[in-house]
Order: sequence, then C-alpha cells, then structure tokens
Amino acid sequence: MATNNFKTDKKSLEDIGIFLTDEQYDDLCNINILMQTEENKIPVYHILLLLKTLNLLPATAEKSKGDSDKSVLTIEEYKEIFKKKFGCVV
Repeated sequence: MATNNFKTDKKSLEDIGIFLTDEQYDDLCNINILMQTEENKIPVYHILLLLKTLNLLPATAEKSKGDSDKSVLTIEEYKEIFKKKFGCVV
C-alpha cells in the first residue's frame, strides 16, 4: 500500500490558504524536526511552540479573578477546575 504525503513547502501551504512569513515557516520546519525525535515527545510543549511561532500567545499572562495564591491544588480542586474548563471526563 502506498503512503500518501502532503506537500509542505511554503508555496503549497499558500495554495491552501496558509500564509506564513519566511521566519515562521523556518521555525515551524525546525519544530517539526524537534517533534520527530524520540526524546522530545511532549505534545503540549510542541503546541505551545507552534502557538508562539504563529504569534497566537499573549506577550504576558493576565491574572484572572479566579487565580489564587495557592500553589498546590488537591485532586478534587483540580478535577473541579478541569470540569469547569473542559467538561466532564467520561
């Protein structure tokens, strides 16, 4: 069975409506290489790098009214926060 691959050069991305600067494209290529290495299998970190590269993260984090000075949450507190943010886990 033949494997299908996508064209990922900058021009091919532009053809489908994804426009990147040269720097963003180069950074994304480097992140892609990083993601393929065995010792770097941390999906959330990779997502953050992508968001940062595409300038989708704020420069600073604003403290929301729900933030507390408490640094350690109990399991129940964590579950409640998770449920409020993402819904129930089934």
